[in-house]
Parts: sequence; structure tokens; C-alpha cells
Amino acid sequence: MNEIYTKTKIVSRNEMEKLTKTHEYTLLAVLTVDKYLIRYGRLLTRDLLEIVGEKLIPWNKKRGVRSSIQIAAAVTGYARISINKYKNIKDNDCVYTDTDSVSLT
Repeated sequence: MNEIYTKTKIVSRNEMEKLTKTHEYTLLAVLTVDKYLIRYGRLLTRDLLEIVGEKLIPWNKKRGVRSSIQIAAAVTGYARISINKYKNIKDNDCVYTDTDSVSLT
């Protein structure tokens, strides 16, 4: 899970707070009460640290819409199953199909 310039780790809250104060990070997720998933990269520059000081505790920053891969996969699978009745119409060739649409001749 490590990229060229980043590391992904599961850390405690104390370690997470240290990393968010000193490193740039692109992912922060709460796993349990004291476990966090963090993807962090290079150290923050000294100039930036002096400008923002102790305001660099963004571990509780708001994220967008939560998503679930399992639910998305289930919806996609169900859509594919339900669209099969249209794809299998006799004497109608299927030209194109997507998760929620089908084009027949």
C-alpha cells in the first residue's frame, strides 16, 4: 500500500496527532477508538509550520459523502441481473448496455 512518496499505516491516536502536525497527508480514517488509517508523505516545511503553528490538528476534518464499496457492488450486480431480461429479448440485437441502460435494435 506504500506509494513512491507516501506511506500508509495504522497508528494510535498519539502517533496520528504527531504525524498530522509534521507531515502532509492525503488520507485519514478512523478505524476504532484508538486506531487510525493514515497515508502521509513528506515533512511540512519549517516556514509553513511557523505560519500555522498549532492549528495543524486537522484529524477531525470533514470528509465528503461516505461510500460503501460493498453496497455499490451489490447495486451494480442487481442492476446487471435485472437488465438481462431486456438484453435477451428475441429478435432484438443488443447494441450497447451499461449499468442502468440498454440500447436495442
